[in-house]
Amino acid sequence: MAFFISSTFSKNRHKHSMSIADNMTPQENNSIYTKVFFLALIYNFFLAFNFTNNAIYPLFVIQSGGTSTNIGLFMAVYSLSAVISRPIVGPFIDRYGSRNTMIVGSLLMSLPAIFYIPAIGEPFPVWVWGLRIIQGFGAGAHFSSFFTLASEVAPEGKRNETIAMYGISGLGANLVAPLMGEWLTETYGLSHFFIMVTSFGVMATLMAFLIKTPLKIASHDVFSPRKAKEAVMTKKMLLPYSLSFAMAVPVAIPLMFLAPFAKDIGLTGFSLFFTGYATTGIIARLIGKRWADQFGWRRMLIPLFLLFAISMILIANSESRQALILAGLFGGIAHALAFPAIIALGYTFAPKEVKGSAIAVLTGTMDLGFFVSGVIFGQVAYLWGYKMLFYGASIIPIMGALGLVIHIIKYPQHFSSDAEEDG
Repeated sequence: MAFFISSTFSKNRHKHSMSIADNMTPQENNSIYTKVFFLALIYNFFLAFNFTNNAIYPLFVIQSGGTSTNIGLFMAVYSLSAVISRPIVGPFIDRYGSRNTMIVGSLLMSLPAIFYIPAIGEPFPVWVWGLRIIQGFGAGAHFSSFFTLASEVAPEGKRNETIAMYGISGLGANLVAPLMGEWLTETYGLSHFFIMVTSFGVMATLMAFLIKTPLKIASHDVFSPRKAKEAVMTKKMLLPYSLSFAMAVPVAIPLMFLAPFAKDIGLTGFSLFFTGYATTGIIARLIGKRWADQFGWRRMLIPLFLLFAISMILIANSESRQALILAGLFGGIAHALAFPAIIALGYTFAPKEVKGSAIAVLTGTMDLGFFVSGVIFGQVAYLWGYKMLFYGASIIPIMGALGLVIHIIKYPQHFSSDAEEDG
């Protein structure tokens, strides 16, 4: 597929790299809410029916005769594949553009789902692992390219706000997609679920084709994988990479371990945590979309990481649904505001010619955080119980907040999209 994309897109190459913003009028350049924005919003909403429904896949493993061990590995392979994809995805974005990578990523994430249907209820076949790897690769391509697109089209001084608004469709889908996936699975079976997520993925791909932007292709004398590696692994990028990993842990832990923890303590209605999480996430993003651009990304992130820690501690001490809902409220606010701030920080710090590669590595560290959370904190739960797991998970965002304080003391200059030059 990469060869086909390369040969097709190469016909439209320009002598010099072109920015997406070059195809907009001056009026559009000052506004986030362009035609590109609304098409991208629909694209992300449709594709979110795939990645927000990952919680349904363990049911497929069980119906195919898989064990709890198979479930854990099946989910981990997805994240690991997304991590491994980044060295390929990043240069692809820099060379062929974010929109074209979105097309490839949406197809790789969604099309494999329909091929699970023949394996439903059958002994767990080996080839489904290949489908899961392909889906993880597609997820890596999607998240890297989508938020590179948002960063590229951001008006001056509004990068954090732009990324926040581009990603809000994913939060919106999180309110309806899991409910729809669960209802379809319980009412009609897994085959209808797989058809649904594949259909939404294809519709997302069609939306990506409609995004009319110039190709962002670097010339051969500028771009090389070696230069990209050197550029994205600079000392300056260590801060956003570290923050990305630190944020991934408190995001991943409830997804992986809240359900068994609630069952362990006899608490029903644990899904209300995620309802509160998504609801306040949307509200916080709408209200606070400009805060990081106004007050600085680092200063903004300190209280958000502390909210992540409070959320973990509240879960550890939960004895009622109300406590879980409160934990979800804090976690949703933190996630909604921290994610775009970290992406904007990484995009700004990255050298101009390899920004796609930098965002690929940045989102890859989030996937790595998911993978490591499952492996390490799974052992913590096995040895010391779920309560100690959530207490332990709270330490990671506290360390992130402490690292930000040290960084501000060492480098006191104000970092925001209108105060720090790209590259």
